[in-house]
This record gives sequence, structure tokens and C-alpha cells, in this order.
Amino acid sequence: MQTANVNVSSRMPFIPDNGEMARLMIEHDWSQTSLGDPEDWPQSLKTTLSILVNSKFPTVLFWGKDLVCFYNDAFRPSLGAEGKHPWSLGKKGEVMWAEIWSVIKPWLDQVLAGGESIWMEDQLVPFYRNGQIEDIYWTFCYNAVFDESNQPAGVFVTCTETTQNIQSLKRLKDSEENFRRLVMQAPVGICIVKAGSLEVEMVNNVFLNLVGRKRDEMLSKPYWEILKEAADYYSPILQRVFETGIPYIGTEHKVMLIRQGREEIVYVNFVYEPIKSETESIDRIMMLAIDATQQVLSRLEIEEAQAKERLAINISQLGVFEVDLINNKVIASSRMEEILGIKNNTDLNTFAELTHPEDMHRREEAYELAFKTGKLRYQGRVIWPDGAVRWVRSSGIIIYDKNNHPQKMIGVTQDITEQKEFEEELNKKVKERTTELQQKYTELEHSNQKLEEFAHGASHDLKEPMRKIHFFTDRLKRQLAERLSEEEVSTFSRIEKSVKRMLLLVDDMLQYSHANQIPLEKETVDLNKKLQVVLEDLELRIKEKNAIITIGPLPIVRGYRRQLQQLFQNLISNSLKYSKGDVVPQVNITSRLINSNDCPAVFPESDERRFHLIEISDNGIGFEPSYNDAIFKLFYRLYAKDEYAGTGIGLAIARKVVENHDGKITAEGKPGEGAIFRIFLPVIDIK
Repeated sequence: MQTANVNVSSRMPFIPDNGEMARLMIEHDWSQTSLGDPEDWPQSLKTTLSILVNSKFPTVLFWGKDLVCFYNDAFRPSLGAEGKHPWSLGKKGEVMWAEIWSVIKPWLDQVLAGGESIWMEDQLVPFYRNGQIEDIYWTFCYNAVFDESNQPAGVFVTCTETTQNIQSLKRLKDSEENFRRLVMQAPVGICIVKAGSLEVEMVNNVFLNLVGRKRDEMLSKPYWEILKEAADYYSPILQRVFETGIPYIGTEHKVMLIRQGREEIVYVNFVYEPIKSETESIDRIMMLAIDATQQVLSRLEIEEAQAKERLAINISQLGVFEVDLINNKVIASSRMEEILGIKNNTDLNTFAELTHPEDMHRREEAYELAFKTGKLRYQGRVIWPDGAVRWVRSSGIIIYDKNNHPQKMIGVTQDITEQKEFEEELNKKVKERTTELQQKYTELEHSNQKLEEFAHGASHDLKEPMRKIHFFTDRLKRQLAERLSEEEVSTFSRIEKSVKRMLLLVDDMLQYSHANQIPLEKETVDLNKKLQVVLEDLELRIKEKNAIITIGPLPIVRGYRRQLQQLFQNLISNSLKYSKGDVVPQVNITSRLINSNDCPAVFPESDERRFHLIEISDNGIGFEPSYNDAIFKLFYRLYAKDEYAGTGIGLAIARKVVENHDGKITAEGKPGEGAIFRIFLPVIDIK
């Protein structure tokens, strides 16, 4: 065999024996082909084969009347396994490429007929490999090879497979679309404008409702031409953000907007967040806005009531008095006498006798304290000679001699009868209003809680596509590394930096977002299809873990499409996260119909409904049975952050989603043996 190889090789000195395809060409029996003995091959064929074998670029050659096929080591991986290699070497073109001959034969004929090259980019040319027909994308060039008589004798094909690039770009586009959809559905107002022109690039419905505009009035239009009424004050703020790159946070800004054709005053919490390019220049601004009008008006109403109370106190008239503590004589102003209902009386005891009997002890205690501290503070009732009862407030200071003996008291007295009545009425109204505001505050707290839960749920939905964008972009860059121009390398760098920035922006955005609003109506949701979407989103993590996901038939239910997707994504992600490092993760998903009385530990006897029971089990690290219920609490974590990453809200969101569907969710774990999550969704007739 060795001697035969040497003999054949000696007849093919133009082919260097430096690779698998060179060896196969040397060992091939060419006498069984229309090309005949290699010693008789034309020099043009020999030269072309030498170039083909030495080339590091994927290359295929068709030669002669039968278009006999040659290919080099660089092209070999594109043939895959269980396909055309190695039997196809030396075969006729119509044999090797039988399944696509009708596609490529016209190209070959065109090149051989006129000698003009053909170039195609990202062309779909499927063929058999890896045991099946696969959709394969190519960028290639068909070039004529001329023989000694200067006639086209063969076609030299240089090609590269771009299947991964096309698939990556498709996933990138899908991920970007998912992000856009989530932004459009966010309960916080969002508007993104471009640098320079300030054209509106994206705006969601919440923002449109806030400013009272329609989408076609804003999209692709200069921002301040749309909101002229706010431009004078806010345009300079926005310009400073562009110039400095420093975000601007506005709290309870009062702004006049023209909504539905009329001027309205609204209060807004907003953020101008810059989006930087790879050169650190600002190319976009993301605006996030929340209507705070109701909260501000409620607070201003309370402040106004308090201001009225202060005003009532300030405009009240005061009576002035001076008491001679040595002789018990009083000098009182006319207003002081009017307040007390007496005239021309200077006896201190007379003034004291006017005190209401029920308040006498207060007066005595106030005076006793005044002699200790030097300051009088007293409020009580007095009885006029005609029997009328009035409220008074007195305050004053004690004057001492050089030996620290009290000599006199100087002070003022105020008739606070009307104020007391006003205070009582005001307190009544404030109490009523406080109760009303407390109720509103409770509702707001509940709304904020829902907003917080949505923010964390959306974080899962947003960050997963961002990670995939980053992964496939990096993958695409490495695949095209040798072909990229400096400008294209710069473009990839911009994409990668934009992704990282977007991850940070997502976190910032979610700090100002509200909880997910439950849709007005439920939809018909095929959980089989929804689960496939989840598995596509988790494709990278599943491959990284080499996980095995087994899925049985799932029901079609009535519910909230996005929430159900989030439910499965959180639970499957949870199983992947808490897998054991030395064991292949296995996740099993099954479903069956049950009656509520089949699960007395979950449902009361009075509940007579039927349920879809969906079980998601894994072989992960599990947990102690005592934590079966605790793991659903918000921010509850069984393990330290340095052991397993996460926020501790995934399972809390899962419970909330199931509760929104009038169902139940339970967990059962065993340390080292995995966990089972059971989802009970009520059966609803789907018409």
C-alpha cells in the first residue's frame, strides 16, 4: 500500500501531501473518472489543484465535461458528518450535489459559457449533511478556469458558510424586538430622542397619554416642535444633559401642557438619561416620566389647610398686661379688658377669679412653673360677668431684681375662642381628609408594591435578551474576525458597548417603573407554544449546562400571555440555577387534570373546581421541606449571593402570576434530590 501511494504521488507531484484532502486525492483512483490518469491531466488542472490544496480558504473545483468535484481541507467542515465526505471526491457534480443540482447547475453553465464570474452573498443553498437536509447560507464566487486553449474548462468556487451569521442576526433582531415590545408595554412613560435633531425615535402609550399627543404626532418629529409649551424651560435642561452627559432628575415639576386642545397644569417626576456612543458622545436621551399630579395636589391641599390655621393665629389681636408681683396689681390694655369682659380693674385676684373652675388647676400649675422657669405658658377658659365662656391663651416672662427675686410679669393674652372653634372644625376636616388620604396612600402603597414586583419580573425578561445579544454579537465578531475592516470592528465594538449600556439603562429604567398592570381581558394561550418561546430564550443557558428538558403535552388555558411566559421562565431558570455541578441537569414538565378535592392540603372543601396540574421537577440541589412555603416570599434567599446569583424574587413573581390566574402554586424539596413545583390553574371553557 505504501509503494502504491508513492507511485501515485510521483504521478501527482503538483499536489503537496500536507493534509487530508491532498492524501485522498493522491490515493484516489482517477482512472475510473472521465479525467483519466493524472499524468495526462492538463497543466491548467494541475495548477488549479495546487492552488486549491494550498488555499486556507474554503474552495471547490468543478472540472471537465462531467464537472468532476474537488474540494480542499478548508471546505471539508462545511460538509458536516454523515454526509458527502469522503465519497464525493472525484464524483460528477450532478452526483455529489444531486439535491441542489437544479440550483447550482445554471450558475456553472453561465460561468462556463461566458467566462464571467458570479458573486452571491448570504445565499440559501440547502444540502444533505449531518444525516439530514439542512438550510445553509453561503457567500461565494464562481470563477471560470481556462485551459491551454484559453477556453473555460472548469469552475473555481471560493465560498464561506454564513449560516451562523444569519441565524445570529435573526436572533439579534428578535431580541431587539422583544426589548422594544417590553418598553412599549412598560407602565412608566418612556420617550427616546436622537441627538442633534431631537427627533423622537421611540415613545410608548403612557408617555403619549401624559403629554396628550398621538403617536403619529410625535414619532420622527423634533421633540420641541411637538411640545412647544414646555420648550422654554425644559429645552435648556435637556441641552445640558447632551453637553455634560450628566442625567437630570426632576421631582414634582409643575408644567403646563396642552392636552385635548386645552391647557392643563400637571406635576411630573421625570429623568433625562443620556445614552452614550463608543466615543462617549451623547447620541440619544431616554426620557422617563411619571404623572405625580394627584399626589402633589393631595399634599398641597393639606399644606393649604395648615397655612389657613397659621393665618388665623397671626391675625388674632392680643391683649397686653403687666403684673406687679409685689403689690398684686395689674395694668391691662383695653384689648386685655375686652378679652376678659371687665373694665377699670387692677386687682390681680379679680383677674384670677374669672378663670373657669374646671381650668383653675391649669392656671395654678402654669404660674407655679413660671416662677421656676421664668416663662408663663397658659391656655384655659374664662367666664365673663354675663356668664359667657371664652377661651384665652396667655404667655409672658417674669422680671427679676438683682437678687433674683421676682418683681413683675409682662405678657400678652389672646382671645382664641374663634380659633378654638376653628381648630375643632379644622381638626374634624383634617381628620376626615387624613382618613381619606390614608386610604389613598394605602392604595398607592399597594400600587407601588405591584410596580416593584413588575420591575423585578421585567428585569428577568429584559436582561436575558440583552445577554443573548452580547453573546451572539461576540460570536459573530469572532467568526468574521479575519474579514472585518477597521470600520466593521468599530461597529461591533459599538454594539457591545451599547448592550452593556442598555443593561445599566434597564436597571435605571426599572427604578422608576411601576408594577405590571393586569390586562383587561384574558387571552387563549397555548402553553405548548409559550414554553417553546421560553426554551428559545433560555437556549444558551441550557446548552451551557448541557441540560435535558423533557416536556409532556400541556393544556390551552385562558390567561395573561406574558405573565404565563414569565412564570415558566422563572421556574425553569430556577431549576437550571440550582443544578448540581457534577450531574447533568434534568427538568421534567408534565400536566394532567385533577379535581380540587384531590388536593385537600391545597384547596378547601368548599372549592369544587377542576384544575390543570402542571408539575415542574428537577434533580438539582433541592432544599429543606421547612422552606416549602418560605421560598415564595419576596426577596427570600436560601443561599448566599456568592453561591448562587439572583435577587430572590423569581419565585415570589411566580406565585403572583398564578394568583392572578386564580390558581395555586406549591413547592416540595429534598436536600440533594431536587425540587418539584406544582401549578394549579383552574379549568376554563375556551370558546
